[in-house]
Amino acid sequence: MATKSKNAAFEDLSNVEFETSEDVEVVDSFSDMQLKEELTRGIYAYGFEKPSAIQQRAIWPIIKGRDVIAQAQSGTGKTATFSISILQSIDLTVRETQVLCLSPTRELAVQIQKVILALGDFLNVQCHACIGGTNLGEDIRKLDYGQHVVSGTPGRVYGIDVQQVSLVINYDLPNNRELYIHRIGRSGRFGRKGVAINFVKSDDIRILRDIEQYYSTQIDEMPMNVADLI
Repeated sequence: MATKSKNAAFEDLSNVEFETSEDVEVVDSFSDMQLKEELTRGIYAYGFEKPSAIQQRAIWPIIKGRDVIAQAQSGTGKTATFSISILQSIDLTVRETQVLCLSPTRELAVQIQKVILALGDFLNVQCHACIGGTNLGEDIRKLDYGQHVVSGTPGRVYGIDVQQVSLVINYDLPNNRELYIHRIGRSGRFGRKGVAINFVKSDDIRILRDIEQYYSTQIDEMPMNVADLI
């Protein structure tokens, strides 16, 4: 029976237009990305032959530590893009949670878990999906064992206390005042110090003032020395 490589779905990109930030290097082969040898083996074993367009542009800056916002159509290899970047970046000698992947649906969270485990087949990576509708005790047992990566949905992940999280960034303010406290409550839990940074547009001022009034607090402009507060 004939088989197709995973590159077959996105090979013809000759008519696709890209908008890319300055200084983003296009790396057109996995061997040129300086990946871990075991990870490269996992990539080829998974069925990839060459990086897709989004992978050529996003993997390299992510593993170099840049903040990346990447957007592409369905089926272009986005999940593998950040999965490969995650597997390259984590320290596998440390059995602690180093990456948290949030997904809008349970199905996607499980899919991400499967992709990470498949690509990291030769790395002995630990990855667990924390989603609603599953046994909470099993989640606790898995997390106690030690997971390098946790893939989950917001409802279940909100209950996880990750002690290393000291900073929460709201890229947009929630319309629901109670949801705001749930978001920023991921840092500074149980008496620990934490910082929340909100990106606010002029249209968000009313929501910001409403949150301040509801919680009887004042949300100050971000100081220049914010790194000293974390």
